[in-house]
Amino acid sequence: TGRVPNLPGGLEVAGVEATADDVVIDDLLRTTNKDVFAIGDCAAGVPRLTHASGEMAKMAVQNALFGDSWRIAPTMAACPQCMYTEPELAGVGMTAIEAERLGEAVDTYSASLEHNDRSILEGEAFPGIVKVYCQKGTDKIVGATVCASRAGEIINELTLAIKEGVGLGALAR
Repeated sequence: TGRVPNLPGGLEVAGVEATADDVVIDDLLRTTNKDVFAIGDCAAGVPRLTHASGEMAKMAVQNALFGDSWRIAPTMAACPQCMYTEPELAGVGMTAIEAERLGEAVDTYSASLEHNDRSILEGEAFPGIVKVYCQKGTDKIVGATVCASRAGEIINELTLAIKEGVGLGALAR
């Protein structure tokens, strides 16, 4: 939505590496100064979502104060998000554009929901579409996008598939 971290200069004095957009972190949420943690919208490579920031805060407290090793990855790889527009737009993992930017090749599979019983029963003017992004040449799901009525509900199944390593082939059966 256009949120941008306010990163004033001077972090380098504390040994914290930052770009103009975010603070560099590792999987334990530590910055390049191992005594400093970064969470939320200022942290690099994590979803800029309120509930993601809340989960990161819990992890940082456990790691910083109790010496635990709670890791951000792969937790955030399966962090669903939804915009409650009409129709809803939901996603999880990477999109094809994000994968391309990271140099990761993906195969994109699209399916219209026009023949979906619920879409037919509800008389949806726009029945919706689901896009699933798989690691190139495999059925390993790395992301998905759903644009449809109740997309926020539909995305949960794809989130679970990513989190549990269930391939697209298994879901098609």
